[in-house]
Amino acid sequence: MLSKAIGYIRRSKKSEAATVSLQEQSQQISRYCFAHEFELVQVISHDGVSGTKRERFKDIEVALALSQAKVLVIYNLDRLARDGDGLMGYLKLLHKRGTDVHETSSGRINLDKALERFTVSVRGAVDEMYAGIISEKTKDALRYKREQGQRYTNLPPFGSAYRDGLLIVHPEEQRALELIQSYRALGLGARRAQKALQKTGYQGRMGVSTLHRLLRSLQITSDLPPKGG
Repeated sequence: MLSKAIGYIRRSKKSEAATVSLQEQSQQISRYCFAHEFELVQVISHDGVSGTKRERFKDIEVALALSQAKVLVIYNLDRLARDGDGLMGYLKLLHKRGTDVHETSSGRINLDKALERFTVSVRGAVDEMYAGIISEKTKDALRYKREQGQRYTNLPPFGSAYRDGLLIVHPEEQRALELIQSYRALGLGARRAQKALQKTGYQGRMGVSTLHRLLRSLQITSDLPPKGG
């Protein structure tokens, strides 16, 4: 009788084109299960989810429990978690419950020996460091683009617009910002501010979540280039 297995694949929201796709990860897991005579009963997929989000483990736990599978197959350890504590903590929990974790490139992850545990912990630490470096570089690049008045997000900050890849002032939203400031001074909440804005004839962005954020901070204008620039 074949041992039941659950596959897990993940792609980060910050993934680049060179990152192994979900389809490729799934294919590798399918080949591994076939070669090792595992019955692959389900593949859990998380697309655009950071490796530091531990809520993902709940989906794995549910799948393992419902299928009564005792094997979890992943393409690479960094797909399971990209922080050292999260990786080792979850691997130890699975090991304690009798669930074997297999990596398609290296086989079963063995936590029975001290050297194996050390190797896994080092890999987790390296992955965490690498993820941190990438995050820092991304933030620096976006900060530079923002300071240069260049396009740095898909959606421009409220009160601005994109023209030829550059950030420019959006006159209508600037007037709306002035009104929102007055609504804040009057103590209006997001929904009342939305209704008041509608009555002025303004037709632009004015979702409740956007207005709530603006009413709380009103710091979005700091992202705009100087008027006339």
